[in-house]
Amino acid sequence: MGLLADKHRPEADTGTVKIDFLMGFENIVRNWKVAFIRKLISGKRGRLISSEVLLADVTSMTMKFDDHVMSFSPQEYIGKSIFLSGDFDRKLSDALIAFLFGRGYLPRGGATVLEIGANIGTQTVYFCRSGKVAKVIAVEPDPRNLSLLRRNVADNGLEQVVTIVPCAVGSATSMAPLHRAAGNFGGSSLFRLPNAESEVTVPVKPLAEVLGEAGVRAADIDFVWMDIEGAEPVASQSMHELFERRVPVMLEYSPDVYAPGVAHDFIALLSRYYEKCMIFDGCNQAAMKVVDLPMSIAHTNILLLP
Repeated sequence: MGLLADKHRPEADTGTVKIDFLMGFENIVRNWKVAFIRKLISGKRGRLISSEVLLADVTSMTMKFDDHVMSFSPQEYIGKSIFLSGDFDRKLSDALIAFLFGRGYLPRGGATVLEIGANIGTQTVYFCRSGKVAKVIAVEPDPRNLSLLRRNVADNGLEQVVTIVPCAVGSATSMAPLHRAAGNFGGSSLFRLPNAESEVTVPVKPLAEVLGEAGVRAADIDFVWMDIEGAEPVASQSMHELFERRVPVMLEYSPDVYAPGVAHDFIALLSRYYEKCMIFDGCNQAAMKVVDLPMSIAHTNILLLP
């Protein structure tokens, strides 16, 4: 039996070698496939294909970047921008913080930012990663955004830095319909927009109540970022205490969206407190007087300065 076993051992060894070779070859092919697919989808064109085909049934995803992580829905405008380009308007927020800090508008020890319309927390996280911001009051009314906002704050370890207030800002305490834009989580507005697809009832609070809920005073706020899809004039009606201090305010100015006469009244309100402003898009900045703001324009970013 011993001789017989010795006689057949080389044949068994040959079979083992064949199996090992095949397994090794399969691993090489598998690794090549993975490398090829990664290379295929790593570029912008590949990510575009992925967002339209591979991610069709994905409702949310998380991506890791150099200094933060971000969870988002790849099915809507902001999420697609993050997936395709790696951020959403980060250059704008970074340029804005650098501009304000460089000109002495923000304190050296770290600014307290009031963010009205925080959405899923893109700018919230970017502000915190700038190294110039110590605290953010993130105000957001849309429940679908709030879940992602809370997740992004937690995943980036910002629970002690960011205070989330789940409401819209208005002139008085109430409940109101928030109209949601089709395919854009950042397009929610207290005003019915042409591309609105649904609505949800949300709490509306004046700014004093919002700040009280966040445990801060108006005197603590160093800068305001406000992007609420045409509701800026309404929110501004409860912001007199900040305006009286001439706090720098970055807002989206959209007179073509406002009801008749609103742009005129809005400019009159702002010009009571601010003489100058800047049309600010990060790369290009143009100074002008607040009273000279155009009454008809699609939308632009306005930086009100003391």
